[in-house]
Amino acid sequence: MLCIDAGNSCLKSVVHCGDARQSAASLSYADGHGVESLERLLHKALPVGCCVVACSPARLQMLNEALARALPPETSVQFLNADSPLPFSMNYTEGRPGADRIANVFRLRALSPRAPAVVADFGTTTHLESVDAAGGFAGGLIMPGLAASAHMLSSSTAGTLPTIEFDPRQAALSDGELFAFSTKGAIENGLLLQQAAAVDRMFDAARTRFGPVNFFITGGASTFVMKYLRNAVRWEPHFTTDGLHEFAKFHFAL
Repeated sequence: MLCIDAGNSCLKSVVHCGDARQSAASLSYADGHGVESLERLLHKALPVGCCVVACSPARLQMLNEALARALPPETSVQFLNADSPLPFSMNYTEGRPGADRIANVFRLRALSPRAPAVVADFGTTTHLESVDAAGGFAGGLIMPGLAASAHMLSSSTAGTLPTIEFDPRQAALSDGELFAFSTKGAIENGLLLQQAAAVDRMFDAARTRFGPVNFFITGGASTFVMKYLRNAVRWEPHFTTDGLHEFAKFHFAL
């Protein structure tokens, strides 16, 4: 089973054999070779009985074309979206939930089958999904992600403030303390603490609402923020693709 999460900034894929995660890859769109990289991945992953894909609308056409070229016609391909049959209700009152958010609910239900749970997903956007003790979607939050916030801060000040690029090798507060002594450090600290504070506030609200809650975090920027969270969390790097695998097991009755 090949599960693909095509987000706004990168494409993540995981090959599952039964419940075991066999291989994982993250492909960037930045080099302009997203389609070629995906097709090489698909050819390498074959044979695959089924392929389950979640994607942003901007990536849908690219994925459809790549899958059609790379996969045998008999391969069953299922796109997870708001119209997919689900074993739970999202209870959305306005708009349509993103496929990645639905996948995260699938994974929450699998990881916390008898207790309320919340996941914070730090990507292009930072979004939270929650489930109650019965496994039903219990609401969430969406806000700009770490990198998006940095770019918006720079663009909204006409370049007066620099754009901060977060280096994975230096995921720590600048100058070693909260009160920075440089513009770059002050922005880095402010953005990191803004993300951590917002997520902690939601975690606290979930505990007030549900009582004991299991907290998870995932997403590319999660490693920057996790050390500044006050709440105890469990880091799951493949949360969304594992959620897609849970959807595949439901959809194909595996």
